Amino acid sequence: MAEPAFQSSISCHSWNKAHNELAISPNTRDVWIFSAKDSDIKKWKQIASLEGHQMRVTGIDWNGTTNSIATSSQDRNAYVWKAEKANEWKPTLVVLRIGRAATCIKWSPNGTKFAVGSGSKQIPICHYEQSQDMWVAKMIKKAGKSSILSVDWSPNNLFIIAGGSDFKCRVFSAYIKGVDTECKVDNYGGAIDAKQAGSFGQALCEFDTSKGWIESCRFSPSGMRFAFTGHDSTVNFGSFDGGKTTVQTIKRRQLPLACISFITDTVVIAAGYDCVPVLYEYNGSQWVEKGPIDTGAKSKAAPKKQKSAFGNAFSKFQNQAKFGDKGGAKNATLPYRHQNMINDIHVQSDKKFTTSSVDGRVLFWDLSQKY
Repeated sequence: MAEPAFQSSISCHSWNKAHNELAISPNTRDVWIFSAKDSDIKKWKQIASLEGHQMRVTGIDWNGTTNSIATSSQDRNAYVWKAEKANEWKPTLVVLRIGRAATCIKWSPNGTKFAVGSGSKQIPICHYEQSQDMWVAKMIKKAGKSSILSVDWSPNNLFIIAGGSDFKCRVFSAYIKGVDTECKVDNYGGAIDAKQAGSFGQALCEFDTSKGWIESCRFSPSGMRFAFTGHDSTVNFGSFDGGKTTVQTIKRRQLPLACISFITDTVVIAAGYDCVPVLYEYNGSQWVEKGPIDTGAKSKAAPKKQKSAFGNAFSKFQNQAKFGDKGGAKNATLPYRHQNMINDIHVQSDKKFTTSSVDGRVLFWDLSQKY
């Protein structure tokens, strides 16, 4: 039996702190919130619809500390949504002052700031200004030489890591005086200069180990490690240990990875155009690729073949549209749980995570199980 597709397509997803409510964008300008208390998606119910953006939503992030949702869109705007009543959300427009589309959005861990990637080579760092009663964007102007495609925060709320289509990944200071209490970098052992760390927008590190645009970048839970993936099918792991910055690059034979996330400081999950999550582990001296989690051995994805003439004709055009398959009415279903590119990963615990895909599925994964 096939695992049912949740929607026709999903561009991004995010969970609340209790992991019982899910926000997704069905590749449109809207954001839908579902009550997802059960792992069976047939029991999920839509409880709210966030409408405000004028173009396709590119990012959703649900902050667990403040229970606020931040969304970005190709309309060059961002919204902060707060729940006023049960299943009723009030939007606050954030004027980003960017000339091109917003590409991604990410809350700081404490919920006081959020960063927005953009096609205007800038990164707005937004914080709430009490005196003006509005969200104010402070701009990192020299964030790169091209579009910023991915951003993430360090656990101490002081730094962001950003990757773009200029093939480089950078770490910037996002310290804002009056918003952040203090700027301490003692645990980095000199790998990050304390004076530069206190200067907003200062580029602290720059990495050019990828020969393709940066698909995704993330900090580890401790903030002492980071990882980013390139469109050249490389996975890059960095570290601030020992007072110096080092980067290890793994070159893959498979297709590029579009998203990456730390499960723990020594375990990483990545996924992308191969349609399967891939596991990486740190063995004490270097990072090692352990292989795909979904091998296709226990796949429930393959549906029964339709034997009618109409079904075969319909499958022919469907396969051409989804897979570029011109082989007629043959079954082009992949032997994996996902049937298209995985575009987002959200970690729930040190063993469990969820993925969303262009195929319209949101799937649960457990590292202790085989797929």
